[in-house]
Amino acid sequence: MPSTDGSSTYLLLDDGSFYLAPTGLSGRAVEGNWTNSDSNRFEITGIWGWENGISSINDKRKMTIFIYLRSMDTEISELLWRSADSKLYDVYFTIEEITKIE
Repeated sequence: MPSTDGSSTYLLLDDGSFYLAPTGLSGRAVEGNWTNSDSNRFEITGIWGWENGISSINDKRKMTIFIYLRSMDTEISELLWRSADSKLYDVYFTIEEITKIE
């Protein structure tokens, strides 16, 4: 389910993989896994970094988010990497917690 809050694109794959990337050329990036405990709450565990910038090595964190769907098929032309035939869900995110994992 590719989705965006306008500044980042969140990709939650059926196999439990998670990717966060900036909608522009630079910004926060996360690669990891997701679990879902109810319909809107997701726990993400992954390695945090920065796209086109300096990042800490092996920066592991857990993030808890709530995702609320705003639109089923929104055209967002600013995403440079997005293919013309892909669907992108317009969502509202509430980040409840970010915890560093030692």
